Amino acid sequence: MSNLNRNQLALGISIFALSVAMVVWVELFTFSKVVHLPQWADAFPWPILAPSFLVLLCLIPAAFGTHTFANACKAIIFSLLVCPLVAVVAYALNPLYQTRFLPANALFNYFWVIGFHCLVPAMLLLAVRAIVYFTRKRFNQDN
Repeated sequence: MSNLNRNQLALGISIFALSVAMVVWVELFTFSKVVHLPQWADAFPWPILAPSFLVLLCLIPAAFGTHTFANACKAIIFSLLVCPLVAVVAYALNPLYQTRFLPANALFNYFWVIGFHCLVPAMLLLAVRAIVYFTRKRFNQDN
């Protein structure tokens, strides 16, 4: 059995945390005309953005636990492509949504989760990681 390196561990933590969040609060992540927010979401200035905050928290290990900026980019992109599949599977397993439109709705929800809830937090984390990376790089060149 091979040892996990830092990049794999950070990716695994982010994928696990985000997948669990997407299964536990699947109704927050998938598209719905009416959203029933949990009580904890009222603690945010904009409760409807609670899923984006969860994504931000869950992607922190992928953004800052990896060795390089390139590894952080790969880990976040991989997380954003894999984790919404978990939310879509949880959505598809609900008998309420098992209609003849399920394939189209599942595909739509996959892109909905990525586009509406995941892209902005991921870009924010990558921007902060890039600033840290290039600041360190410049500081190390000056010394």
